[in-house]
Amino acid sequence: MDSRQIEILLEKYWACETNLEEEKQLKSFFAEEMVPEHLKMYIPFFLMQKGKANIQGGEHLLQNIENLPAKNQKRIFIKYFYPGMKVAASILIVAMVGLGIYTHHQNEMTFRQAYFDTGSNHNPEEMMEEVHQAFYKIGASFARAQYVLDDLSDTTQVNIME
Repeated sequence: MDSRQIEILLEKYWACETNLEEEKQLKSFFAEEMVPEHLKMYIPFFLMQKGKANIQGGEHLLQNIENLPAKNQKRIFIKYFYPGMKVAASILIVAMVGLGIYTHHQNEMTFRQAYFDTGSNHNPEEMMEEVHQAFYKIGASFARAQYVLDDLSDTTQVNIME
């Protein structure tokens, strides 16, 4: 079968106008080893349908990927790097949680040092003496405030009566 007749059959095939006999002729033609150079690009398609395709990997596959349109390259990038991105995001989340726990622990330690470690040796008698002194100062302040309020109330009553 000559290449011109095959080209006519291919045109009919792509237009979905071939019958089963013509499709068998195309498959048998592309199964032969004497395929013209300009028709060799159709060999994998017709051999794939017969189950005889020899799909090559390695450099051939990489060249095909590089020749794909940008949209397909984006899909390939996402397909291969998406699992890695999930792992990276998981590691980032674990690191942030760890950093939050560490920071919380450091803040709590600073709070304890500032409010509970007063520099004394934590002797209960000394601590009780400090509490008594604090209560004495608070009581003295209340007494002074009561004295001032009593003076004000006496003055107010006098002014109201006049």
